[in-house]
Amino acid sequence: MQEIDMNVRHFIYQSFATNASPPTASEISQHFSLPQQEVQDSLERLANAHQIALAPGSTNVWMAHPFSGVKTDFTTRTGGKTYWGN
Repeated sequence: MQEIDMNVRHFIYQSFATNASPPTASEISQHFSLPQQEVQDSLERLANAHQIALAPGSTNVWMAHPFSGVKTDFTTRTGGKTYWGN
């Protein structure tokens, strides 16, 4: 795994934990001051390595186990936030 991929993966988990939702590719790009294409490439590598799941046909993070970026029947509420799980 490339260093950028490890950093992007960490940021995804950090965002899930902090915001109860995944970051967008644009937010990742801004956070790391990287071109959008580099972020998209990183997200695709992470998905191909089964580190995250992307929504079909997009670079939107759908899941980073155990977090879900879409509503599921598996919820946890803590600290005023609702987290969806897989």
